[in-house]
Amino acid sequence: MRALSRAPVVAPVLLGLAFLAGCGEKTVVVTGKLALPTTAKIVDTDSVTILFIPTEKDKKVPLAVYAPGDKSFTAKDVAPGKYKISVNIVPYQGMKDSEKRAPMFEGINKQFDRNETKLFYEATADPPQQSITVDLEKGAVTKS
Repeated sequence: MRALSRAPVVAPVLLGLAFLAGCGEKTVVVTGKLALPTTAKIVDTDSVTILFIPTEKDKKVPLAVYAPGDKSFTAKDVAPGKYKISVNIVPYQGMKDSEKRAPMFEGINKQFDRNETKLFYEATADPPQQSITVDLEKGAVTKS
């Protein structure tokens, strides 16, 4: 009977220790530029999604925040490891010309879909801030 009375105390402690053990991995910030094909023109209202998809199944998928003004992006909390980079661009629905502009991005979205992309990047533990260029015209990722 005494062992059962400890279970409510021991279980949260063990769960907390397991959580802390997983939180110790160092992460980095990856910033960069998105180089588009000359045929693709992004406007401020377009939705641009850039994902860092880990090749290891147990890691989270960092989302990069895209700034259309200077075509830059920032992905925070990127754990060291190998990643595929996917890119998806969608014109904002309801905006003038969005239906006409959507076909411009179909090829990009298909080529750089999370299952099809050939863009790869390996984040390292150091430096804590890393900079890359994702060139969709060349289909390449380079360190800046």
